[in-house]
Amino acid sequence: MTMKHRQLKQMLICFLCILLSFTFTVPYLSYAVTQDEYDSNNAELESLRDQQKEINRGIANINEQINSVGNEISSINAQIQEKQTEMETLQNQIDALNIDIQNQYAAMKLRIQYMYEHNDEDTLELLLSSKSLSEMLVRTEYVAKISDYDRNMLERLNTMMITQNNNKAQMETDLAQLTTLKSEAEAKAANLNSLLVSAQSQYQSNEEDIKKSEALALQYEQKLEAERIAREQAAIEDLKNHSSGSSSSGISGSPIAHTATDLAMLAAIIECEAGNQPYEGLLAVGSVVVNRVNNPRFDNTISGVIYAPYQFSPVSSGRFSIVLARGASARCVQAAQEVLDGKININALYFHVYNSAVDFGGTVIGDHVFY
Repeated sequence: MTMKHRQLKQMLICFLCILLSFTFTVPYLSYAVTQDEYDSNNAELESLRDQQKEINRGIANINEQINSVGNEISSINAQIQEKQTEMETLQNQIDALNIDIQNQYAAMKLRIQYMYEHNDEDTLELLLSSKSLSEMLVRTEYVAKISDYDRNMLERLNTMMITQNNNKAQMETDLAQLTTLKSEAEAKAANLNSLLVSAQSQYQSNEEDIKKSEALALQYEQKLEAERIAREQAAIEDLKNHSSGSSSSGISGSPIAHTATDLAMLAAIIECEAGNQPYEGLLAVGSVVVNRVNNPRFDNTISGVIYAPYQFSPVSSGRFSIVLARGASARCVQAAQEVLDGKININALYFHVYNSAVDFGGTVIGDHVFY
């Protein structure tokens, strides 16, 4: 096993351990009714989001490794194909050598058979019939050369056959090694794909747990909303006594100095309170926050207004921090920016979910009434 393979194996084992730790450490989320339980839920939500980041990094790493292994398999396949082509060519050469050897051997046997059957009489007669000593020597040398030719030719062909067979054996060894490498790479790819499926499954499971946590925060917020309405009722009644429907639409204001954090916070509270409302409703919630900033009865900063005790249910429930952490929707960010730039569409200081049975006066926008 190469160093690269060992490192990959260690990486896979480590990442699998991380996945298993996530699987056994994620708590079962059930509905709760106390602030402490919801604080715990929000802490678990933060942990889940951290786990999502780790899983995302792991998935990216696995995909990178899958691509690398895929390239490795393609390269091995090309080498196998090339080696098989070389082996086919070599086998054809070996077959041709075998034919040459057989032909050479057959020719030599015929010559030996001829001399044996004629008891070398023809050869002797050939030599004795020479007209001169020099001719006799030439004929003798000719007979010797034929014998030497047969012997040398067979030796050369045999040597070539041994060489080609050795080459074939080496190619078979190389091919076996390539086949082994391919099997290892395919097993590696299968492990990576299995790990990828596990990581994606864990990611989806975490996403579901995150949605449950957000749902818990929203459920608890409904309780807090009722409590907030009760606390504000006296202030609302006071406003109603002094003005019937004091709010109005189309009100313009002056831009207020703000930071990127102010914008993010205002967009987050708008999404929490009115994310499913008409755009005018988004502007109205943002206007309430800015109106409070400009009112001496409240804190003079965006954060001070939003985090004031018992004022905004999403803050108390923890849902506000969830949205702030992930970032509000583009629609809510746009509404927050317009309000901070001076687009105040209502002069109310309070709002809550509209109930026609008990709410009289104020301005109704979408599902909310503003005072």
